[in-house]
Amino acid sequence: MSSTMLSIVYTIIVLLVLSTIKAAAAATNSSSSTLTSSETIHDRISRERRFVVYNSRRLTGECLPICSDDKPPSESPTIDNGDAMEACFCEANDYEWEQSWKCGDDEIYLCPGVADDKICSTQAEGSKLPMKYYSITEDQCNTMRSLEIGQRCINLPEYYGIDRNDDEAKIISSRVCYTNGGLGLFGMKQDDESCESCPSTIDVNFEVPIQDPNNDIIDEDAVVNTGGAMEACLCQADDYESEQSWKCGNDIYVCPGISDNKICSTQGSTNSKYFSITEDQCNEMRLREIGDKCLSLPEYGVTNPRGLSNRVCYKDFGLGINGMKQDDQSCDVCKSTINVDFEVPLP
Repeated sequence: MSSTMLSIVYTIIVLLVLSTIKAAAAATNSSSSTLTSSETIHDRISRERRFVVYNSRRLTGECLPICSDDKPPSESPTIDNGDAMEACFCEANDYEWEQSWKCGDDEIYLCPGVADDKICSTQAEGSKLPMKYYSITEDQCNTMRSLEIGQRCINLPEYYGIDRNDDEAKIISSRVCYTNGGLGLFGMKQDDESCESCPSTIDVNFEVPIQDPNNDIIDEDAVVNTGGAMEACLCQADDYESEQSWKCGNDIYVCPGISDNKICSTQGSTNSKYFSITEDQCNEMRLREIGDKCLSLPEYGVTNPRGLSNRVCYKDFGLGINGMKQDDQSCDVCKSTINVDFEVPLP
């Protein structure tokens, strides 16, 4: 065979090989992009979804910036009950819930809608003095609602001794809001540092008012005969707040702050003598209990004093304005005052 014929045959063989390779490549591409008879639609979707998931992550497995959380960590709640501070909602100007307030270390004011057996068990915690509970009017309640923790409580003139000057009023240390469900069912207590749910309620005795809010004196006999009368009297030994007078036998010792026309009309007897004593002597008498021997008054010639049978405390308001007399069995209201002549000291 000539060389020319061999060259033609070789060329034809090369062309046939190239054509076969090209056809095989085309068939492969077609099968990769077309759903085959053995692949279901579910398989195809699953395969493509895995492809998308794979491409949404880095090779190291780290999350892409689009799914990272750039938010700062939230602050821990004050109490453990989730969004407790938000749930508390016990702040000034809250007119939705019934409330109570702790004033100073020994007083709690309560809105009229708070029953005496539904008081937050922890509001009185930390108090070293016996707690007193005052049920106030709706108007007084609304005034208290407007006050912040740390502001001064309002005066309660209808209760004996709660008629103070503005700079003497006690400070609000906590408030409790009572709701009808949730954490506030027993009360939600808020002070200047935290807000916590009250775990239970307690039953208390409300103080007995001496006057109504319009300063009209309530029936005096009813007041004196109530369980709170002796407490309302507040005329006992070691009382340095009020002016006082004492009956020693038939003699009446009178502090220097009491004038001769302001003496309790029921303290003395028909033949009583009245002695105006010094402030030091007055303070000595304040220490004496009913039944103790009275102080000698040598400037008046009283060297053998009798025992103390009663004392009278004089206030500037309420039932004590004419004097509140206490003996060993009772505490009575002085309904009027008398004018007396003080004894003259010896020369």
